[in-house]
Amino acid sequence: MATHGTLDVVVHLHRFRNVDLFSRGIYMVRAAVKCNTKQAIPHGCYSKPSVLSTFVRDQEIPQTHASDLPAAQVVDSSSEFSTRAFVIKYRDERLELNEGAQFQLLIEAKDSGDRLIFANDEPIDITLELLMAELEKPGSPPSRTSPRRSSAVAAEKPSLSPTFSRVATQTLRVRRDPTTNQVHAYFPVTFSSMHFCQLDVTVHCALLHLKFRKRVYDRADASVESTISSFEELLRDNSDAPKTHRRYTQPMLASLSATCSALKEREQTVATTTLVDAGSVSKAIERDNAAVAKKLFLLWGRFVALLPRDGKALCETLQTTWLRDQRAWWGGRLRSTEVRIQKLLQPRETDEFRTSFKELRSQPTQSPSICDKSLLKEPARLPAAAAHVYRRRNDTEALLSPDAPPSNYRGPHLIVMQHGWYASSFDMRLLRAYALLLFPGAIVLSPQSNEDNSGGSMGPMGQRLAHEVHNFIKHRCPDLSDADPGMGRLSFVGHSAGSMIVRTALASPVLKPYLPKLHAFVSLSSSHCGNMFVPSTLISGGMWALQHLHQSQFMDELQLLDAPKAEDAFMHRLSKQPGFERFRFVVLVGSLQDSYVPLHTAQATIPRPAEVDKKGGGDAYRQMATNLLSPVMQQSATASKRTTVVRLTLDYRFAQTNLDTVIGRAAHLAYIDSSAAVLLILFSLYNVLR
Repeated sequence: MATHGTLDVVVHLHRFRNVDLFSRGIYMVRAAVKCNTKQAIPHGCYSKPSVLSTFVRDQEIPQTHASDLPAAQVVDSSSEFSTRAFVIKYRDERLELNEGAQFQLLIEAKDSGDRLIFANDEPIDITLELLMAELEKPGSPPSRTSPRRSSAVAAEKPSLSPTFSRVATQTLRVRRDPTTNQVHAYFPVTFSSMHFCQLDVTVHCALLHLKFRKRVYDRADASVESTISSFEELLRDNSDAPKTHRRYTQPMLASLSATCSALKEREQTVATTTLVDAGSVSKAIERDNAAVAKKLFLLWGRFVALLPRDGKALCETLQTTWLRDQRAWWGGRLRSTEVRIQKLLQPRETDEFRTSFKELRSQPTQSPSICDKSLLKEPARLPAAAAHVYRRRNDTEALLSPDAPPSNYRGPHLIVMQHGWYASSFDMRLLRAYALLLFPGAIVLSPQSNEDNSGGSMGPMGQRLAHEVHNFIKHRCPDLSDADPGMGRLSFVGHSAGSMIVRTALASPVLKPYLPKLHAFVSLSSSHCGNMFVPSTLISGGMWALQHLHQSQFMDELQLLDAPKAEDAFMHRLSKQPGFERFRFVVLVGSLQDSYVPLHTAQATIPRPAEVDKKGGGDAYRQMATNLLSPVMQQSATASKRTTVVRLTLDYRFAQTNLDTVIGRAAHLAYIDSSAAVLLILFSLYNVLR
């Protein structure tokens, strides 16, 4: 006899936010549900947005063509649910969807002896596809007398028969509670790095019914009598009938109890009877499960009906749970160690890192209750991290702990993300997008002032950055200009050469009014002490070739070749300028596998070759590292703004070996190209940047 459970899966789409979509257009989302290879069948949908307009910075943009676009519907031919179509034209444009669908899934149950196991406890996969159609452009091209570009964008409209194509897909893997077979979970779907948006999704699942029937060959005769008869055969030699009764009624009762909890009902009045003979047991199972299914169906229907009305509050509650679970999961890939501030200039031993990474990767990991299926497909290949937090004796703050309380501040938090050498603001888009996702109250600026001037001197680059930041603050977050040091915060993230440009900008008089607001400085693989003592001869030769190919003044300054004496070089003079000590937090991120920027210069430590080098650049390197960190070490324990230094070291497991992984380029770019690396860094530094 086969036993099957009927699962009802509700996929509710709350809000859509354009973080960094590739192009303007008409968008819609399609959802499909599977368990293993079994496809769920949609049997109902709803669409109840309170407003059809979209919003950009609280400015309403009416959807004038909403009535002409496809509405939300169930696609019977593919067993999918499709949201209504909507137009997205502007960055950070948001709209309320408040749409969803119910899917029914029939899964097999197996008797394990103490409980029923449904579909071997396989997770549910929810596939969400982002579809796009082009907008019709205005008839005449813009000219001097034509409207501005913003007006031309506003004039773009949907065609009468838009043709949609799939541009991105993301699959969520959802684990049911093995006891109740229920799920109530939230996940922010982002789709892809090229079509990065935030689609707030909640998933709800309940076991609604148990069906007992013979094999499919005898399905025509599977009446109630034959089902009871099959139970009698099954239990004929079983003297422990009460346990069997409980085993077959417990899944429904557990699901009913969980549904009642979701509706905040504290009592359920389903009674079971202890019986002894096989025939009575089979009848009791049928009768009690039918009674439970009836009550459960009604309560589940009430719960689903409340989602369009009260789903916002539920989404916020589940969002808090998701954030806590994600921080705990990514925190499991981080090994944090506290170090005395007096050892700030001493490097950590390579063997210490390898031991930490080996222990981290040997720990068993279980994916969260809801996750991105592709991202966590192979946890063993995800990056791991070792953090060393340098503390003073009276520091008690649990900086990297998920349980640490939030810091108190008022006003905006501006995070400036500066790209590196011969790069552009586009290269920082993944880091920017995830920062906006995890820190919705932050304002993120990806400067563009140095995109066409990467080969020049660091001095002018820093001045351009300072003026761009000043102008941005003036127009977007003027509260940072307030004299009150507690009003607002200013943080910087620099990748590769970008960190030196940031340090140069801090010396500009333009940023002087904002220096009291400096909060965090995150350096991603940056040569703070110059590209000296590079262990790879291949990389050294490559830098020499690049220098002769580009004739870059920046590369001369980075290698301290811009002056006859190292003490007169730009990098050496920059190390004497106030820098790290101006921030509340300084995070120096590096990797043993990054040959472009060795770990010692990325984390400003003094390696053994620099200690023993008496005739080369060892003396200049030691002086630069000391200039950078000694002001932090000398800060008073009672100072109002003490700097906490964190050294974060990443370890990668690349899927394949190629030229980029061999020369260290893959590890150098992973900080901004890899979703896993970006999430690990941001979740590790959540208490610093939130």
